[in-house]
Amino acid sequence: MRIALLLSIFLLFSCSGQGDRKTTLSSENIPIEQKTNDKQSETIGLLPNGLAQTMTGEWLTAVLPDSIVKSKEILQWKNVFYGDLLLLIKENDTLIIRGNMDWGSEKYTVVDAKTIITPEWYKTRVVYSPEKDIVYRGSEPSAPVYKRPPFKDFEKIIDDEKLLMEYMINLLFKNDYLPTDFASKIKYISLGLETYTPFTFDAIGIENPIGEIEYFGWKYSGDTLNLYKTSSTYDEDSGFISYKQGELDKQYFKNK
Repeated sequence: MRIALLLSIFLLFSCSGQGDRKTTLSSENIPIEQKTNDKQSETIGLLPNGLAQTMTGEWLTAVLPDSIVKSKEILQWKNVFYGDLLLLIKENDTLIIRGNMDWGSEKYTVVDAKTIITPEWYKTRVVYSPEKDIVYRGSEPSAPVYKRPPFKDFEKIIDDEKLLMEYMINLLFKNDYLPTDFASKIKYISLGLETYTPFTFDAIGIENPIGEIEYFGWKYSGDTLNLYKTSSTYDEDSGFISYKQGELDKQYFKNK
């Protein structure tokens, strides 16, 4: 009888212990799972709206550092200076597409951590590639590509026509082609920013010894920079001046 009583007590405590352990394990599983998700969020850097934090900020069209520099011409890319130079993805669900003469702002919707879309603005889609650290505006592979600018607050360069011209002059006219003091004399480069674009070719304005600006057509050919004379025509009806590219005037060769 005594043995039976002891056995009953033992079984009672065993069952009670198992119940407590089951409760303890179950309660531990919840915070462990939550901690894992929180840790992943910290690693990815998600904003409250679910977007990856690294996707926000300024994104400069790859046309500037890639296409224009490689082709060493601006003419076929002039359209980007008007309104497609820069993307600004803000944390407050706002997407801004900027250029020197035009820009637009619209609210975006987060599709996932790396994708946003503007439902009321042509359904513009912007996708972030963390592997390449670039964003696509549209669908790959034909979508325009945007990279991080070479320095912060690139929007200030876009807003100032003079600064934007200086940036492009420094990007394209290096001292390895020109005399040291020559590049500093370039006061104008045609980016198509005027109301009426007077040039149908790549053109620069160079300050001459008496302080006047002379306009030249320019073209790189291999390791040679060619400058061409220009002539102008004034249209009395419109009040605009247009330029025509003429014969070769000067050549500069890359220093070996």
